[in-house]
Amino acid sequence: MSMTSEQRVVKGLILGETLGKGTFGYVKLGIKKSTKQRFALKFLLKKNARYNEQAIRTEIECMKRVKHKNVIRLLAHDYNCKYPGKDGKFEETVLMVLEYAPGGDLYDILFYSGKLDEQVTKTYFLQLMDALKAMHNAGVCHRDLKANNILLDYKFRMKVTDFGLSNVYTGGNIAQNRMQTTWVGTKGYQAPEMILNRPFSYKADIFSAGVVVFTLLTGHQPFKSAAATDPWYKCIAAKKTHKFWRSHPDDKLSPPCMNLIESMIAYQPKERWEIDQLKTHPWVSPQSDRPPLNQKQLYEVMIQLHKKAVRKKMKDPKRQERIANSQTKPSRAIEDDLTKWMKMNENVQVPAAPDLIPLLNVFYLQDDLSTKPLEAVFKIKSHANDINAAFNWDPKAFKATVAVTIATESSDVVQGYHFQFWQLTQGEHAGKIVVHSQKDLPEEMTFSENIDAMANVWQNLSTIFGELHMDANFDDNKHDLPEDFVFESQEVEEEIQSA
Repeated sequence: MSMTSEQRVVKGLILGETLGKGTFGYVKLGIKKSTKQRFALKFLLKKNARYNEQAIRTEIECMKRVKHKNVIRLLAHDYNCKYPGKDGKFEETVLMVLEYAPGGDLYDILFYSGKLDEQVTKTYFLQLMDALKAMHNAGVCHRDLKANNILLDYKFRMKVTDFGLSNVYTGGNIAQNRMQTTWVGTKGYQAPEMILNRPFSYKADIFSAGVVVFTLLTGHQPFKSAAATDPWYKCIAAKKTHKFWRSHPDDKLSPPCMNLIESMIAYQPKERWEIDQLKTHPWVSPQSDRPPLNQKQLYEVMIQLHKKAVRKKMKDPKRQERIANSQTKPSRAIEDDLTKWMKMNENVQVPAAPDLIPLLNVFYLQDDLSTKPLEAVFKIKSHANDINAAFNWDPKAFKATVAVTIATESSDVVQGYHFQFWQLTQGEHAGKIVVHSQKDLPEEMTFSENIDAMANVWQNLSTIFGELHMDANFDDNKHDLPEDFVFESQEVEEEIQSA
């Protein structure tokens, strides 16, 4: 490990932007200088109150067991890694070197598009079933499948991640395994037997996958909790599925699709279909009216869907009104604040964009800001102040962060929004500035609560955005990791062997 005034380096990888934060620590982008390959580096802080070494060892064991194209790959790990902070100090961590998925998560897709049609969802359903089958065949139950644990690569392929609550079974047949653990998983995705604190099996994953499928198709979860007291789920528990669908009148799904979802979210685990049964369900038959898409078709459909959905969102009347208001002549006080801001940051430079820019959430600046990135940051700062949100500015990285406090039924929680500015160095748009928008979503909020809050924040903080930037190319395979890829770090390899 080494550090310079310009770069922080871990295991031969240059630390890039923060991809995510949680109670466990950080996920950072790691860039191999010689090959430009990118990795996701998950640092688990040992000083964290929730640090649990046995749980981490289980997570690593699960990921080592599962090797599948629709599951994020664990490439290396280190139980004693010193994380170099920006202040020059080091923190004791466990490091996991993971495959990088630059396509965001299902929150990104559903926030912009609202929902997916049945043909696209069929395609993702089959990918999810293949991923689950690989896990279960390896003796692994995920136990926390949800929208933000399903990532996309730059070809819009599904990648299941986050095995932090997983269980590994060492017996001969996972179907015989019964787990007894208090309150694992996420509300809204948990199977009823988990909520009741009863022994549960791999069938809990099938239940959670059913919730994911419903959410992809409708843009919202089917119920708040899989409890008999829930007004929506009690219809499923009582086997009155017609009442369940009648309580979702805006969700127009085909009868075969409804039947498949019912087969996954049944109250009794023994009544939930097995994965092999689900994969041969009439809904996903190649002979159906709109059969599942192949990989190239999926990419082309998703690219067009995303572009169309984002452009529609850009034209939202509330957003347009917010832009118009922000373009009126500012007060003398705001002009003075802007002058001070520009003076304070007069030597700050926008960094060059990486070779592989994330697939989603990258925008050019509005025309009037296209050559004024510092003014764009000032606008974010002003909007944050308008909505009583905390603002943080990292001039070296040219990155602004806004933390929005949201009141829920039980407590106040914080959503984080990050705006990373880059200058393009390649192609026909070389020299132009883009901004990559990321978010940290609290697990205490339901899917719908997070989406609704994101919509409110979007109307304010997206006013600096102009046209969508999409740079990925389906036929460019240079970013694919070969199946036999080995992470080349002698230091890490030695630690793996001795762990």
